[in-house]
Amino acid sequence: MKKFLQFILFKVSYWRESLREALSEIIWCFQIALGMEMKPTNPEHDMPLKVSVKKKIAISSGHGLHVRGAKGIIDEVDEARRVTDRVAKILTDRGHECVVFHDDVSCNADDNLNAIIGWHRAQDRDRDVFIHFNAFDAPTAHGTEAIFRDVCDKPFAARVAESMSKVGFRLRPAQNGSTMLGAAKRSDLRVLNSLTDREEVLIEVCFVTSPRDVQIYNENFESLCGHIATALAE
Repeated sequence: MKKFLQFILFKVSYWRESLREALSEIIWCFQIALGMEMKPTNPEHDMPLKVSVKKKIAISSGHGLHVRGAKGIIDEVDEARRVTDRVAKILTDRGHECVVFHDDVSCNADDNLNAIIGWHRAQDRDRDVFIHFNAFDAPTAHGTEAIFRDVCDKPFAARVAESMSKVGFRLRPAQNGSTMLGAAKRSDLRVLNSLTDREEVLIEVCFVTSPRDVQIYNENFESLCGHIATALAE
């Protein structure tokens, strides 16, 4: 009986997440069909200038100059560097200590991961942040998410994802046991598995293959970076 109840609970949870994903897709399709636009945010109002507790944050952009990531309407490596630099500048301007890394040397994926992990380990920091962009074969895949490994980092990841949704991105469905929209638990990512002594989050800003995501990203870049900076420093 216990195993039967566990099976039923698992199925209910699975169906709930599948239904949530399907409903989100339907709503998005209706918005496109009706020509509804996301309301842009005002960077001057959306970028708080003061944060009481100062943080030491290490941010690296995904992949590398010679180890390219996803490519679609926009390029993951180029945009991850752009977001990393802007978020770091905002954090520094607000009084936080922020250091940045872009891998311009590595020529293969293994060396690239080693370079990123080694750099983070060498930093005096409170939090590790990895900036990436998502991609999928179908252009309908869209949304934002923040990935965590340890359950203690789940609220941090959910906060970061929620901050990015403020510019109009859809929060991706919760995954792998996470109950928070936009927060995805992963145990197969080397950077997260190798750096567990600090709070950490891997950000998937949006889909480089989604026309709608790219439009939201381009039109709200400054506000987006401001929201990310705020969430990282809270």
